[in-house]
Formats: sequence, structure tokens, C-alpha cells
Amino acid sequence: MDLLPSLIDQFDIRPHVFMPTELIGKSNKWDYSHLLFPCKHLNREEIRRLDEWGVEFGSHGHRHVDLRSLDDRQLFAELRHSKGILEDLLGKTVTRLSYPFGRTDARVARIAHSVGFTRGYTMKFPTGSDSHLSTGRIPIYGYDTSLSVRMKLSHGPWRQVEALKVAITNYLSGGTILLNTLRRQS
Repeated sequence: MDLLPSLIDQFDIRPHVFMPTELIGKSNKWDYSHLLFPCKHLNREEIRRLDEWGVEFGSHGHRHVDLRSLDDRQLFAELRHSKGILEDLLGKTVTRLSYPFGRTDARVARIAHSVGFTRGYTMKFPTGSDSHLSTGRIPIYGYDTSLSVRMKLSHGPWRQVEALKVAITNYLSGGTILLNTLRRQS
């Protein structure tokens, strides 16, 4: 990780990390993909250090749930709580939100804006029709390689292959939603 500051300076890029705040420092056992890619989420000290190096942090919700499944009161509380934890940790305003599982709708975007988010990111690749609270992004996954990242950033046919892989991954994330729903009911 000590190489990161020099890479940020060398390439003048600002990586963005979207944190599900309830999971700070915990394992990714909430996601069925942990069977293939077991890991721990960043802890508080790692978040602070990365922030000092220029990494931008945004919210990924508090509990990493499909925000569309929450009523207005629950949704407001989920987003406000996550935003507050990150702002307290970083000592600055957090205005970016990556919707868990990339799933959003007009109601979620409206409430996100009322909480103070000015940017909301989905799991679709960026297009010309994106809005501030529904902006596509190019996700990087644990299975990505330097070649697949280059293909995602290209403008040729390989970008479309990568976009299809992202769409399939996003579709399959519904398995995590189902798994967590079943866990809550048992």
C-alpha cells in the first residue's frame, strides 16, 4: 500500500472508495463472493491513511442493503448514518454515494439528495444520459486483472465485453440480496 501515494502523484488520479460503514474492519462474509475472494474491509486507520494520500471516500450505505427495499424513514436514516460516520472519521463533508448493488430509483436518488449527497453512482458504465445522482461508473472487482482494467478503459469492442461482465456481475449480486434477506428472516 505504500506504493499508492507515488502512483497517485505520478498518474494524477484520485481513486474513489465507497465504504459500507457498518462493515468497517469486518470481513466480507455478508457477500456470497467471499467464498471466492475472502477479505476484510478497510479499518478506520487504513481509511484515514488512504484519505491522507488523496484517496476519495464516499458512502456505500451503512449496512449494504438494496436501498429500494427501505421505506422513506429507514432510507433517510441508513444514508444519514453512513454519511455521518464517514464525515466524523475523515473530518470533512462526504458528498458521493455508490448505491449498494448499483440499484437505485428516483425515490432513492431524491432522498440521497435530501441527505446531502450530490453524486450517486450506479453499476452501469457511464453514458451521455447520466445525471448527477445516477452516474455510471466503471467498477473494478477482485477478479479483474491489469488487462481487464485496460479493456474497461478502452473504447473498442473489448470495452463492450467488459461492460457485459459488469452487467452479469451486477445481476448475480441479487444472490447476495436474497441470501441476506433469508438470513434476516431466520
